[in-house]
Amino acid sequence: MWIEDSDRFQRPTHQSKYSPDGTYQSGRATRGMDRCSIRRDGESVVVDLDLLRRQTDDEAAWDAAFVKLD
Repeated sequence: MWIEDSDRFQRPTHQSKYSPDGTYQSGRATRGMDRCSIRRDGESVVVDLDLLRRQTDDEAAWDAAFVKLD
């Protein structure tokens, strides 16, 4: 769940907090939020909803599953 006034995500079930890019900040969780596989294709962003990236499984793939929009 996005917490607007704090600019972060927070899981209501375990109260863990995450930065806007899904990086773990605090709480009971032990890793960042799962990310969908994502890539930029010209002016479009393509998201593969069937391929989740877990930080603890493959940190390089998890890092790559992020597109900064300007």
